[in-house]
Amino acid sequence: MAPTKHRFPMLLLLLLCSYPAEAAAMINSTKAPCLPAQASSLLQLKGSFIVANARLSSWQAGTDCCHWEGIICNTGSGRVISLDLGGFNLMSHRLHPALFNLTSLRNLNLAFNDFTGVRFPASGFERPTDITPELLPTYFIGQIPSGISRLKNLVALDFSDNNGLYLKDSSFQTFMANMSNLRELHLDWVDLSSTGSTWSAVLGHAVPQLRILSLSQCGLSGSIDPSFSRLGELTTINFGSNYELYFQEPNFRTFMANMSNLRELRLDSVDLSSSGSTWSTALADSVPQLQILSLHACGISGSIHPSFSRLRSLASINFRDNEFSGKVPEYFSELSSLSSLDISGNHFEGQFPTEIFQLKSLMMLDLHANPMLFVRFTYFPAGNRLQYLDLAGTNFTYDTPLSFANLTSLQTLSLTTGTMPKELPTSIRFPSLNGLELEGSGLEKPVLSWVGNLKDLKYLSLDGYDFSQSTLSWINNLTRLETFFNFSGPIPYQIGNLANLRELSIEFCDFSGYQIPSWIGNLTKLISLDISDNNCLSGPIPSTIGNLIQIKWLRLSRNNLTGNIPESLLALPALQYLNLDTNQLSGSLEDFTHPLYSGFSQIKEIDLSDNQLTGQIPESLFQLANLQILYLDSNKLMGTIKLISIWGLTNLNELDLSNNMISLIDTEGDTIAPYLPSIEYLNFASCNLRELPDALRYIDTITDLDLSNNQIKGAIPSWVWENWKDQLNTLDLSHNLFTTLEKSPSLVHMTNLAFLDLSSNRLEGTIPIPVTGSEVNVVVLDYSNNSFSSIVSNFGRYLMNAIYINLSKNKLSGHIPASVCSLNKLDIMDLSYNYFDGPVPSCLVERGNLTVLKLRENRLHGVLPKNIGEGCKLQTIDLNGNRIE
Repeated sequence: MAPTKHRFPMLLLLLLCSYPAEAAAMINSTKAPCLPAQASSLLQLKGSFIVANARLSSWQAGTDCCHWEGIICNTGSGRVISLDLGGFNLMSHRLHPALFNLTSLRNLNLAFNDFTGVRFPASGFERPTDITPELLPTYFIGQIPSGISRLKNLVALDFSDNNGLYLKDSSFQTFMANMSNLRELHLDWVDLSSTGSTWSAVLGHAVPQLRILSLSQCGLSGSIDPSFSRLGELTTINFGSNYELYFQEPNFRTFMANMSNLRELRLDSVDLSSSGSTWSTALADSVPQLQILSLHACGISGSIHPSFSRLRSLASINFRDNEFSGKVPEYFSELSSLSSLDISGNHFEGQFPTEIFQLKSLMMLDLHANPMLFVRFTYFPAGNRLQYLDLAGTNFTYDTPLSFANLTSLQTLSLTTGTMPKELPTSIRFPSLNGLELEGSGLEKPVLSWVGNLKDLKYLSLDGYDFSQSTLSWINNLTRLETFFNFSGPIPYQIGNLANLRELSIEFCDFSGYQIPSWIGNLTKLISLDISDNNCLSGPIPSTIGNLIQIKWLRLSRNNLTGNIPESLLALPALQYLNLDTNQLSGSLEDFTHPLYSGFSQIKEIDLSDNQLTGQIPESLFQLANLQILYLDSNKLMGTIKLISIWGLTNLNELDLSNNMISLIDTEGDTIAPYLPSIEYLNFASCNLRELPDALRYIDTITDLDLSNNQIKGAIPSWVWENWKDQLNTLDLSHNLFTTLEKSPSLVHMTNLAFLDLSSNRLEGTIPIPVTGSEVNVVVLDYSNNSFSSIVSNFGRYLMNAIYINLSKNKLSGHIPASVCSLNKLDIMDLSYNYFDGPVPSCLVERGNLTVLKLRENRLHGVLPKNIGEGCKLQTIDLNGNRIE
């Protein structure tokens, strides 16, 4: 899939509740018809889906809803007790409240449908306490409703694989308070960052019977509370990718001491560096039956302690990307259940124990990126199950071709051929191999004819080879090849003969003087084509690209392509993602007008930014019902666009029209559309706006907004801070004509704000200081070139994570507030061209991380400290126009 500048997940909901046995027994036992009110609620729900599925065709008024697809009724009462729409590929911008009229519902499954940007309903999920739900994952955004906490018999809760939900500190305690029966808790990707370290204490007291706990990617930080050790029934712990989580009090050994039932432990990216070599002893002493261990990127160094050999039940080991050194332990070969071993990205050295190759249970072995590790193939036993083998970035050699003879199950192989003393023989056969990655030294002339014997190969990646003097005649034998990645030199014409190719990616190659060949149109089964980031690939996009009628992802970004966008490209019927950004493409977009109705019906993303496109933006672009991402910025487009046409793109997530010559008009009297898009990224910089678009106050999903370099005047409304206080990350209103802030706030509570630019306006009064949450690690603020006259004296206490503050060219006076000494992370501060007087606070020049300090043209006086050089990181200091010695 083509990458996007901002990614947002598909939102899903799955609620599975067990219903009483007596109700289950009544299903199909009698034949009471569906109650009319139940059918009416279901039809309202159906009407709320923007994109519906043929599987809802049975949902027709006047028919018995108990016979509709996905519906199960209690046939004694005619009430709906199960609604299963999982995998129907429906789309909606809200969860219709009619759903909650189904008061007898015990099973609800909306999984694998699209609720992108929809906030989780604050109410409606309350159920009587005698219900025993088993699983409840969702991917809506916003706060998880507290009503779920009333489900006292809950035994399994799953909100995983979502990055739009959150639980605040107090709400997490409330949420878990009634969950004493919980056995499984999956909150992966749910934002728990505001809970600090209290989450572990809450769990330790609230859920004593917990068996499975998965909290990966939750923003957890700090040390784990000692009370967590009460959860001695745990069999699975997953704290992966919580980058600020560590073990201190209790230390790792104490943490593991009561976990004797543990079978699976995943601590990827959790800091274990302070544990030294004791981590392995702690595991061996406390969890001898451990089966799955994943310690990816935990900062562990040194050799593996011999105590690790006592973990005889291990089936999966992941030590990827640590600082391990020394030899790979030979006792790994004695782990008879070992099926997966990943020790890649470390500093292991010496000879890899060949006895490990004899493990018949081994299915996955990843040793890559251990440059001092020597791997010699002797032979693999008959009946081995190895499916994945990555030796890239090691010193690999083999005894004879027979060394490979028994690798009959191998499906994926990665090798660095540059370190091999000889090329692999053409007699090699891997009957099951479908994926091959080969790395060269960058200069070697490849001899890869043996690859042509891999008739079932579907995926091939060649990186670091010079094919300028070579022919790839052997590639014609790969008739089943579907994916081809990475290449150097001219694009070989033999690729055009790969009739079954479905994915082709050619990136970061030197194509000076070469063009995209016309035979690219021969690859009619292509679904994905990525020819991007190539040095000096020039010329036009060939019109034969229109032959790729199955293509979904087309990415030709960051090349030097010229000419018009071919009309044939604009008629591709299956295209969903089009990225042509950062080229020299010219011409107008008028050709978009007609083909869009036959082609482009499925298009979700269009990125034409950073080109030389001219003319007007056609109205037809704003009629693409499925469009989610549109980037047209940094071209030479012109004309007038009515904002009401943009708001009609109800699926739009990201929009950038900046830096063209267009004018956006918020037509007076326009009625706000009933369903506004759930836009998260919006850039209207340099779009000749004269007023703040009124519809913005009703779009509560915006995280990044840029309205800079326009002519917007008047007051910055208070709803900017009120409506977006929990989600706004960046706000740029610079270079406009704003004069005041409505209600003149001195503090604005913005939980996630990391970037605020109000510079170059005509703002007066008090500077609004954002009060952000502790999870915001970097704050950048620019208030320069205004007429602000005051700032709260203790502003520093609210900006502990600020790295850049610019207050220059305002009308600030008095002493520089002492609270600047609280800004320990500050890198750049500019207070120049104001009316500050008094001495320079010594903290600005004596300590901290400050590298640039500008105080020019104020009324400061006094003498700088004599020890300015000690502990001072200043690289630039400008005191001109003051009376400082």
